[in-house]
Amino acid sequence: MPPSYYDVMADGSPSSQDKQLSRSVRDLHWCLHSAPLIAEPPQGHPTNPRRTTEADEQVIWPTQAWYEGLLPDDTSNDTETEPPSPPDPHHFRLGLHFEALIRHWLAMSSQYTLVKHNWQVIANKRTIGEFDLIVRDQLTGELEHWELAIKFYLGTGDLSWPNWYGPNPSDRLDLKTNRLVTHQLTLSTQPEPSALLEAEQLSIKRVRCFMKGRLYYPHRQNPHPHYPQRNPHPLKDNPASTHDAPLPQVKVHPAHVHHDHNTGWWLPSDGLRDAFDASSRFIYLPKRLWLSSLTADDVADTLDLSDVTTMLHAPRAQQAIQFAEVTHEGEISRGFVVSSRWLERVG
Repeated sequence: MPPSYYDVMADGSPSSQDKQLSRSVRDLHWCLHSAPLIAEPPQGHPTNPRRTTEADEQVIWPTQAWYEGLLPDDTSNDTETEPPSPPDPHHFRLGLHFEALIRHWLAMSSQYTLVKHNWQVIANKRTIGEFDLIVRDQLTGELEHWELAIKFYLGTGDLSWPNWYGPNPSDRLDLKTNRLVTHQLTLSTQPEPSALLEAEQLSIKRVRCFMKGRLYYPHRQNPHPHYPQRNPHPLKDNPASTHDAPLPQVKVHPAHVHHDHNTGWWLPSDGLRDAFDASSRFIYLPKRLWLSSLTADDVADTLDLSDVTTMLHAPRAQQAIQFAEVTHEGEISRGFVVSSRWLERVG
């Protein structure tokens, strides 16, 4: 019998204690402790504009060590500290849920205090921008602007910076990052927001880009003919399954992406049966399941290849649908199956 997901995922697998926690607690742990999506770009790169005056506040792309220092040790299954669960799926927005989880943690943090959240800047009846979070560091007494982002992108072509698209192909990694660094992370230095902060007697000393998510690479055994085969990380990106694939030693990813970022796979719908065999089992992943990994409690009702194919060809099927490959122990891997329409739009 091949080793399970938890045998292979040396650093990323849930502990026995984690498996007993509620999904909302596990999602909060993932939000805080998973690796950031983007590492700090080099000075002068288009995704990291230089500061021009000493008065400008410091922009920080937090390291994984900083995230690992955010210990939600007061979080448990106790009803008083239980993080918010995803709301009604018909009105669910992943970004808002991500923000709600972080605000929940801030309410229990001994170091940070929430001062403002979703604070819109409006001038002449026009929205200039919005501060996701303004927090006070109790250790220094200084205020920080935290910009939150939770993003998921599929790599195409040569996997370079402009070739990463969201499940909605109009969303692109390079465009999102550029918007972050040229507008959202500089919000407090712009005239209207700066005046609003001054009127409230708030002085921002630093800005943190709190960006999490996952990058999905072409499936290692069945890359689309137009896309190169991925070279996965030997541990985190090669969970054992029924596939007898070699374990390459190099992971190809775009510059400025964190080396230990969360990963998955993607493949076109017509490649599904070549990538998986009849014994493979899957769980459909609506957005409320896009954060932490599935455990044994999450895999009661699984799908086979025929079930997945039926979903992909339903009349109102989305252009990119995410599934987790599972065993009775939990999640093996996760990825998107995309339609020919999605491929056309990114082509």
